[in-house]
Amino acid sequence: MTRITADDIAPVVEALAEQNRQLLKKVGLGKERRFRRLAKLLDAKETKFVKLKKSGLDPQKAAQELLDQIDAIAGKGPKKKTPPGAKLKAGVRILAETSEEQLLAIDIADLGLQLDVIREANKIEGAYPAETKKISFDEGTLSAILNGLPAGVGEAVRAELSRIVSEKRD
Repeated sequence: MTRITADDIAPVVEALAEQNRQLLKKVGLGKERRFRRLAKLLDAKETKFVKLKKSGLDPQKAAQELLDQIDAIAGKGPKKKTPPGAKLKAGVRILAETSEEQLLAIDIADLGLQLDVIREANKIEGAYPAETKKISFDEGTLSAILNGLPAGVGEAVRAELSRIVSEKRD
């Protein structure tokens, strides 16, 4: 009984991967377009909502104080006092306020999404090696797997595997 290994199947898998790349390109999802779309997400932001009690400070200055604290927590250096008359950082909006509180919307970097974008770009470039496992199974199991594939695909894979096995025997 002939044993088929992952090494025997690798050329077939690569051929299918190439067909997949060509299909993605044909429907407008080629590598270049995917990279352009991902690049737009490298500066992704998320909005956090914060309710502040007024401290007698001008609302703009209170928001700036909060941003300075966020920067300090995020490791952007020691907490700096906002100079008098300084403008509020971009990305902070006062949504509502009363005489005692104000509701702020603060846009900050969406680091989780940005990291996902970097990982995805690396996957597209093949920076992560494909996970491989050594598998082997008998011809009956292989036949059952191939019979479960869509019409035509199973026959094509079977023909390619037969060719590979016959080359190995020669």
